[in-house]
Amino acid sequence: MKIAIIPARGGSKRIPRKNIKHFCGKPMIAWPIEAAKISGLFDHIIVSTDDAEIAEVAKQWGAEVPFMRPAELSDDYVGTGAVVKHAAEWAINNLGEVAFVCTIYATAPFIKPADLDRGLALLCESDAQIVFTVTSFPFPIQRAVKIDGNGRVAMFQPEHYSSRSQDLEPAYHDAGQFYWARISTVLNQVSAFSSDAIPLILPRHQVQDIDTIEDWQRAELMFEALHIPFGNIAPYPGEQAFSCRPEDGDKEIPANPTIKRGQHHGPIVAAANGFDVIECASCGFRHIVPIPTEEELEKTYRHDYYTQEKPLYLERYSEDIDWWNMTYTERYETLEQHLPPGRRRMLDIGSGPGLFLLNGQNRGWQVKGIEPSLQAIEHSWGMGLDVAQGYFSEETASGLGTFDAINMSLVLEHIPEPAALLTLAHGQLDAGGLLCVVVPNDFNPFQLVARDHLDFKPWWVAPP
Repeated sequence: MKIAIIPARGGSKRIPRKNIKHFCGKPMIAWPIEAAKISGLFDHIIVSTDDAEIAEVAKQWGAEVPFMRPAELSDDYVGTGAVVKHAAEWAINNLGEVAFVCTIYATAPFIKPADLDRGLALLCESDAQIVFTVTSFPFPIQRAVKIDGNGRVAMFQPEHYSSRSQDLEPAYHDAGQFYWARISTVLNQVSAFSSDAIPLILPRHQVQDIDTIEDWQRAELMFEALHIPFGNIAPYPGEQAFSCRPEDGDKEIPANPTIKRGQHHGPIVAAANGFDVIECASCGFRHIVPIPTEEELEKTYRHDYYTQEKPLYLERYSEDIDWWNMTYTERYETLEQHLPPGRRRMLDIGSGPGLFLLNGQNRGWQVKGIEPSLQAIEHSWGMGLDVAQGYFSEETASGLGTFDAINMSLVLEHIPEPAALLTLAHGQLDAGGLLCVVVPNDFNPFQLVARDHLDFKPWWVAPP
């Protein structure tokens, strides 16, 4: 039998009634209860609480509260281990044999059913006693500073003052979402921070500790950002027309224009450099019209992109290498969570200067790229990377082989037929392979507010 145990004490001090305070439309404890139910993993979902109101709310959302936690396990100093052991012993005595226990925190609104499933799979596939969620620190802890009594700063590890971020060992912390454990581990209260445990790594945007009001507010902002229904946001909030600034050939756009050019037609949502951007009724994308010809694209991306369109790109890219490496490391970590250890072959389509490939190569991946720009190719070759010069097409794909993962970062918005490219890329994946696609979040609410109410030009529209 597998059981979930959710400790939920009633005496929270810093955020009163935290476990049942409403968070984004539901009592906080409802979010982990729902995730546990949706996962379908548990024979019983038990909330351990000393508080009658929390017990009632937990029952309303589908959890069991078969006992009230005794007072000696309900003060500020009792650890989670003792509380979970008490609940597990009750389950054994009253429900039957228990094989696995998942301790789920009541204040974990970002918890996902799929992560619960992955955690159990990790435990069953290993000889570990515990699996728990962790996430990476956003900044190298080796370069952390402290503030002394005089308000002056000093490094904890001054020997790393000149160390590059990419040369420092990554560090992780408890994500505070859930712990899977074998029943013997729970009864013996074995620590998770030991060689008996293995981590389930979560992306940082899925983790927020909630101990203070500031934590709570930050968590709500993160949660809302992850759940904004962007597809329901109209391209023109309100009915008023807006005017772009006149520089760079931009022109005034009325509130509801429609344009028809060939098979692509729809309302104009922006304009720049003599091109209109339409909400296309034919293909469902927002794109420029007229669509550039193959000859125009060839000239732009093979020769002009890093000399005329973005002449300082490679220089600035190198200046921001620490930030890019943190971004790329997080992406590789996510892929590695979903692939077996032996599957580490990566194709980067539109590999640019090659820094994503270099990051993967340093992690032990077999990497290959394909890139049309001559300048970017030379940069990649200078780092000893295996990058083919050209466009990813039916002709070039056959010579590249197949891969465990394919990365397409900021590529689809440059392609006349993005759906066809995705289909072609899918064909280059081995069974169970992963396709990682990154696209700009253009025409998002922030940009639309800046455009419609602050008279900003649509800086994100940059046709050739």
